[in-house]
Amino acid sequence: PLAERLIGISEDLIEKGIPYETKVLEQSIITPNDQISSMLSLPPGGKAFFLKRLRLTANTPFVLLHNYVAYERCIGIEEFDFTKYRLFQVLEEKYHLELNWGRRTFQAQAANQITAELLGIDVCSPVMNMKQITYTTDDLPIEFSDLWFVGEHYHLTATVKRHRSKDHN
Repeated sequence: PLAERLIGISEDLIEKGIPYETKVLEQSIITPNDQISSMLSLPPGGKAFFLKRLRLTANTPFVLLHNYVAYERCIGIEEFDFTKYRLFQVLEEKYHLELNWGRRTFQAQAANQITAELLGIDVCSPVMNMKQITYTTDDLPIEFSDLWFVGEHYHLTATVKRHRSKDHN
């Protein structure tokens, strides 16, 4: 589903009946760098809620998540316990934001020192990096994600269909 529809990692695990645990490593209000500010369409000096988590299945880390949320649209979000709440759940149910669509980019990479340590893998082990910008129904960006999946636990499958042109040989 990650390649086909706007679904959170936790929602995907719940749908598949896979138990998981979330460890919050950091959550704070920050002034993000220019790149993230631009992706979230923040004004100069605008604030973002930063959430860094590690998600585990069977006591094994499988994804490291860095989320940045446009703070002015969800003031007070830093008060939630994200070991118990899912980010999309909070945005939709507590802040009544209608998440509508997103743009995801996938790229295979080698794990750097910090990512490897947190995921419990060797430096330079394969990881799948996914970057995503999530938009609300008013087409405003609300959240930017930067995620690293353990390579051996990540498989991307897509259903594709061939459309033939009328002038085929």
